[in-house]
Amino acid sequence: MIDVELVFDKLITSLAGNRFGRETYRNQIAGKMTEEGVLAILPEFIEDIASSFYEGIFAELNEQYGTERAHELLYIYTKNEYINKKMTNIRETYGV
Repeated sequence: MIDVELVFDKLITSLAGNRFGRETYRNQIAGKMTEEGVLAILPEFIEDIASSFYEGIFAELNEQYGTERAHELLYIYTKNEYINKKMTNIRETYGV
């Protein structure tokens, strides 16, 4: 699994928007994707993530491989436990 440190403007502390999630995947992750997958590391200044962003960042992988394989290929890492719990809830609630 390849580590990719995601880069965002420091003024952005909350990640939201399906389109922004898709752009983040295309611009920062897709070109580094391997069969082993990518560990996408969120910057420490990110305080929140919306379901729309989460759905967007996984959209292309979900369409191509299905939900389970998408989550094997892309793992989002953050030290922020609030975001970790929120991502788990989004996945369970929306089946993303």
